[in-house]
Amino acid sequence: MISVVLPACNEEKFLPRCLDSICRQDFDSYEIIVVVNGSIDKTALVARKYPVKILHCEKHSAFYARQIGAAAASGEIIVQADADTIYPPDWLSRIYADFKHQPSAVAVAGIYRYADPPWWAFLEYLLRLVCNAYTCLFHGRPMLISGANFAFKRHVFERIGGYHVTTFSADQYDISTRLSRQGKVLLDRRLIAVTSARRVKKPFLRILRDVFKNIAMVTGWVLQYINRFFRRLYRSPLFFRSVKNTLPIFGLVGILFWGYASPSSQLFGKVYFEGEGESKTISLTFDDGPNPEYTPEILAILDKYGIKATFFVVGKNVETYPELTREILERGHILGNHSYSHDANHALSDFGAKDMLRCAETICKYTGVTPCLYRPPYGKRSPWELAAANEMNVTTVSWGYAVEGKSLAETDNAISKILDKSGPSCILLFHDGYGIDANSLQSDCQLTIKVLDSLISNLLQQGYKFVTVPELLGLDAYS
Repeated sequence: MISVVLPACNEEKFLPRCLDSICRQDFDSYEIIVVVNGSIDKTALVARKYPVKILHCEKHSAFYARQIGAAAASGEIIVQADADTIYPPDWLSRIYADFKHQPSAVAVAGIYRYADPPWWAFLEYLLRLVCNAYTCLFHGRPMLISGANFAFKRHVFERIGGYHVTTFSADQYDISTRLSRQGKVLLDRRLIAVTSARRVKKPFLRILRDVFKNIAMVTGWVLQYINRFFRRLYRSPLFFRSVKNTLPIFGLVGILFWGYASPSSQLFGKVYFEGEGESKTISLTFDDGPNPEYTPEILAILDKYGIKATFFVVGKNVETYPELTREILERGHILGNHSYSHDANHALSDFGAKDMLRCAETICKYTGVTPCLYRPPYGKRSPWELAAANEMNVTTVSWGYAVEGKSLAETDNAISKILDKSGPSCILLFHDGYGIDANSLQSDCQLTIKVLDSLISNLLQQGYKFVTVPELLGLDAYS
């Protein structure tokens, strides 16, 4: 048997159509329980005209009324209904079929449509559709159910203690949540009831309030789910074993990444990032050139002050601009190896060593010198790449402070910051290009040129001396 529980408070206008629709069901074994709760109109008189069981609830509360009706129900299945809603003839037979086809189901939820929909009704339908599709997919149950179209097994309902009438949405969200812990809650989109829109035809501010109230409910549900998940995880012995076993792995990965990417790391082998001693000497280095637009301007600024710098050039750029590469050398500056192709992942395989060798051969081909200094692209390095550099009698050099293009936007602040970072025997990294791309926005080095002149002037006034990297480190420049 199925028991339909119907709270009714001042529903003399809507109740006849509701009871007419329920009495016309094509299902044989069912009872209708009308709980009159606090009515002052003719609701009870209307109900007496139908073959229904009438109960009374003194409290003006649909939740208490549903609880009284459920306590008096004889059916194995209890169905929630509303007095202002009309139900199709196959409503109960469809509910019964859903339970029969899914024996593990403890509840079945249907949907509703408004008989007289407001203009925004489609938004509500869409919201419910999306939310329930998401929660059914990832959590196995609908989150937004209708109290006017919801059925559950009585013995499971009694097992969880019935309605918690003091909770939020006791006959919808709360009851469905607690039932879902006992078994499956189905959503049957073909189980459609037609209800009155009178309760949602409100002033705009009240609608807005209800919207935020529902958003808060959804947010609370999500946070509650996350909290339960982490509490279960934390209490699990498996969690502590997993943490115990994986922490060393994460620690090792962190150390390896530091050795791979940190300019000052010596984990995989000797890498120079600064000179020794406290003398006020600085080495200016420029990566990713030569670049026909910016390298000549940098050379002009260096000539203005009689300063020599170290240019870590890219092999492909040397092939493209051989004359500019030779000009760097002829002006007394040092050429360093910055790989042939400037690949970001060069150090992960033997490609990095091959790329370094190819760059050395390219520089030698166009200038006649083979650099003894190598700066890995992006400063990344691996044990095998450093070992290959040692076999080639090449010294790996990184930097003490990298002057990034974005940090140069405000010239005065940039100079002040660089001066703070430029300690004794510091190797400063600038760029006169960007990899092998000479025409992209990232290769724009105008800010470097704008800052460089003022920076050199400031450092000279503070008594600093500019030297090349081989001079700073006491190393040979070429083999």
